[in-house]
Amino acid sequence: MLRFGISHRFHKEKIKFRTTTPNKILNGGERETAQAHLSHIALNNAKAFEASIEACAKLGIGCFRPPVLFPLATHETLGYTLDSLSDYKEIQGICYHIGQEALRLGIRIIFEPTQHCTLGCPREEITRQSIKELNLILEIQKLLRIDDAIILSLGKPYGNDGETLIRISERINTFDEELRHRLVLMNDDTFTAWETWTFTRVLHLDCAFDWQADRLNPEEVAVKPEIYFTTYRRYEPIYRLGSFPPGKTSGQDNYIDENDIDQKLLSWAYENNVTFELEANYKEYAIKKVLDKLIIAEHMGKKMQSSFSETKKESYIYQPLQKV
Repeated sequence: MLRFGISHRFHKEKIKFRTTTPNKILNGGERETAQAHLSHIALNNAKAFEASIEACAKLGIGCFRPPVLFPLATHETLGYTLDSLSDYKEIQGICYHIGQEALRLGIRIIFEPTQHCTLGCPREEITRQSIKELNLILEIQKLLRIDDAIILSLGKPYGNDGETLIRISERINTFDEELRHRLVLMNDDTFTAWETWTFTRVLHLDCAFDWQADRLNPEEVAVKPEIYFTTYRRYEPIYRLGSFPPGKTSGQDNYIDENDIDQKLLSWAYENNVTFELEANYKEYAIKKVLDKLIIAEHMGKKMQSSFSETKKESYIYQPLQKV
């Protein structure tokens, strides 16, 4: 089964996640007022998360990665625990419902910390903040009653690559097993897919693949997907796919370029269950275009008809979606 997912938001659905900054909170007055405001934002985001899962079900999207749900929760001075929020009980109930609905509908929920989360930095204060962020995600997963991936990029090197990887390894090995086993390491513009895959073998963790990062930082030795995704496989593999805008090597295009999709990988992925997380500005419409033009019409119709049973075809996650 192929599962297609999006992250953070939708293109047309009227769902809005809110955020804030320390300055906005501090300018609002006393800490009690700030806490009430942060609780209100958190409740709004829980409801937006719930609506996002409903939208995924309606649109045939099989995976959703939410944005930051609890802004400033790990902030050095404004940070808070989730159960200290005045709306915590309602948030707790909504999160439980989200997890149950996602399970019932077959929608996967995965997480990824912000870009500030790095375990390779030699500065202990940065490491502490990063670990707090990872533990916050774990707490959210517990509220949802789900056990799934927390994607983590290895980040930029501090000193040299080897020293950075040693620090990351040492810190991951101090984590409780409940957090550690959920980490899924992803290649980035510093560490290639080959380096990431090799590193996860040492740590006995899953790995994910970022296509855009691989184009910017290509590996010298290609890793076949059946090896890359199955060496240590706790979760359904994640393949992040995006296209750069024409003539650029950063950002993301509105849709996925057909030339960026590896047909051989799709064949293998269909048989082995892979989540394709699409990074495109038009979100759900980018998924529709991939399904309509590449997979359903060409790939599934001709190349896969003799290879897979009707049962597998019926399990394919897709629902009609109106054009923009």
